[in-house]
Amino acid sequence: MSEGTLSKFISKGWLNELTDIYRLDRYKAEIINSEGFGEKSWTRLWDAIQRSRNTTFERYIVALDIPMIGRTASRELCRHFGGDLSAFEAAVNSGFDFRALNDFGDVLNNNIHQWFQSEANRKLWKELEEMTKVETKTTTTEAANSPFIGKNIVVTGKLELFTRDTINAKIISLGAIAGSSVTKNTDYLICGERAGSKLSKKKES
Repeated sequence: MSEGTLSKFISKGWLNELTDIYRLDRYKAEIINSEGFGEKSWTRLWDAIQRSRNTTFERYIVALDIPMIGRTASRELCRHFGGDLSAFEAAVNSGFDFRALNDFGDVLNNNIHQWFQSEANRKLWKELEEMTKVETKTTTTEAANSPFIGKNIVVTGKLELFTRDTINAKIISLGAIAGSSVTKNTDYLICGERAGSKLSKKKES
């Protein structure tokens, strides 16, 4: 959905919260008859919305917009809880200390618990659970035989053959943890061009 279309739907009152996107069929006739739309445009839009129901643990968590919980933090949550949303929710409900996770400190720990203290956020969590299907994580043969299982690997600098997302995906596929910063728990540092302070910090450790 383009930014212009999104703004238009919000101004019309068709989208007020995240989960409303899965209820847009209530306005199908109005959308089809609106300027710039038609039957084919609606069909393409609705098909894309339906495909988005199949998601991953990481995308689900990022969509919640918990302050400072982005792709890196959501990957670590996925690794720790095995991609199981119920396990993550149970941890929150039991007062789990997320500082036990890699690269999680007081701020991220507090942000998660404070987010779940909101009744509106709890409602969003439950509605999204009902409206989406999260992919089940499976252990690949590559990961099962990997010597890097459980190792913390941080990437710094520009890599010639990988984007940051693709190299992190490769790290995770090997059963390792894709860290975002060098800490005492960092086992390996992959350095590209202009590695900078992360390399210096690792040399000093």
